[in-house]
Amino acid sequence: MSNKIEITKIHSIFHHNHRNYILFSTNHSQFDYLYFKHMKMNIRSLFFGNNFQINISNLIEKNDVDCIECELGTRILGGISFDQDIQIANNLAINECNQILSNLKNFLKNTNKIIDLF
Repeated sequence: MSNKIEITKIHSIFHHNHRNYILFSTNHSQFDYLYFKHMKMNIRSLFFGNNFQINISNLIEKNDVDCIECELGTRILGGISFDQDIQIANNLAINECNQILSNLKNFLKNTNKIIDLF
């Protein structure tokens, strides 16, 4: 497998409850990745885990779901979150996270302004 992390597919770009989301896959992992950024608050995260595509498509259709990432629960295997002034990393290094997000920005040809590095 190549050491260079590349974005292989964008599965979905969507908005939900004041958050912009991007669901995508990479060449270096079997897992799905979910990036989100809150539109009104200084909150953003990159998570990875199992079966995000199926679960998220079901969650989007439910009107009573406030927080997509909260509902994913134990399907999240790791990631990095930034909430106001607190950053937490779990099972994902910041340099790997930033490489993924930089490549995501390039893959989207910088048309998506919601992506901020950690």
